Amino acid sequence: MSDSSRSLEDVRTLLHSSAGVDLQQKMKFYNSWAESYDQDCDTLNYRAPHQMVKLLFDNFSGRPEQVQVLDVACGSGWVANLMVELGFKHFVGVDGSQGMLDQAAKTGLYKELKLASLGTEPLPALSGMFDVVMIVGGLRYDHVPVSVIRELCLAAKPGGHICMSRNGQKSESGNKYKVSMEKELQLMEEEGLWSHVITKEMGKYMIDVYDNCEDVQNEKYVPEKAAPMVELGFKHFVGVDGSQGMLDQAAKTGLYKELKLASLGTEPLPALSGMFDVVMIVGGLRYDHVPVSVIRELCHAAKPGGHICMSRNGQKSESGNKYKVSMEKELQLMEEEGLWSHVITKEMGKYMIDVYDNCEDVQNEKYVPGTMYLYRKSLN
Repeated sequence: MSDSSRSLEDVRTLLHSSAGVDLQQKMKFYNSWAESYDQDCDTLNYRAPHQMVKLLFDNFSGRPEQVQVLDVACGSGWVANLMVELGFKHFVGVDGSQGMLDQAAKTGLYKELKLASLGTEPLPALSGMFDVVMIVGGLRYDHVPVSVIRELCLAAKPGGHICMSRNGQKSESGNKYKVSMEKELQLMEEEGLWSHVITKEMGKYMIDVYDNCEDVQNEKYVPEKAAPMVELGFKHFVGVDGSQGMLDQAAKTGLYKELKLASLGTEPLPALSGMFDVVMIVGGLRYDHVPVSVIRELCHAAKPGGHICMSRNGQKSESGNKYKVSMEKELQLMEEEGLWSHVITKEMGKYMIDVYDNCEDVQNEKYVPGTMYLYRKSLN
């Protein structure tokens, strides 16, 4: 994709250039933006798709693999990419930008992709067709009008779910849109069209590109996902790292009750035996970082019955292959010794982009694979 190295200030300038234009010009803007959309959204810490997919999944009791999903304002296919990881398989996408639909088509996830200017053209979806209707990012005063919400409801099957997000940017137009939208949601409930399941505020929807803050550390946000474990309800953390700089950054999150500096493998893990319900190590287990011998210390730190969750970078090299063999031998030996029991191992095809590969075609970047391991410490 192009413009992969665009800075936050570059993205700010880009989005300012589209402010105040009419809908036709807005779609032309999205057509030109489509190729770099995902990277620029990462720059903006745009976390709404992650949070919305999680909200749906937490409140959904069906079998994801059987569900028909209508992804409205689907953009580049971000929502579908996240839902696939949770077992959803059947997607139809709608967007007003052909450029965005072209990007979504590249995911290979959609059985149909339909071009429609929402609010000026009918939603191209049969009534009562979909188990889940998603619209993430589209409901705002200069994009999709409130009137479209009834069409979303009409597209859902009886008993289906309609999952929506709204950008909470403070402005006269934004405030009017919020009032109008919430009035419509309430009216539709009173008419018996649907019932409310949950509303959840997102404190950090995306960086506010219309705020002129020059201190990136203190960027203002439109109401980055909180740390993923916090979002799932976990609250009590102790952190260990061999880099004081990393610990300083971790401290800024305000999530850790303790942060400890230790060079794992040359210094003991600074954790009391049997202290923790969950022990996590993500990214550290590789030949040039944390030695295999530390795995026993991780197990030692867990409470009886506690979980130890580990990831390993699967980069192919002589040293990486030796580390894999050594690590998996140790995992098996510890299981045979009765220290823990295996819960699950899962391969990750795309652990991270392979920075040691010299491919110049960003569309065809090579990825380093990885493996996740979950073990449960024995009770005795």
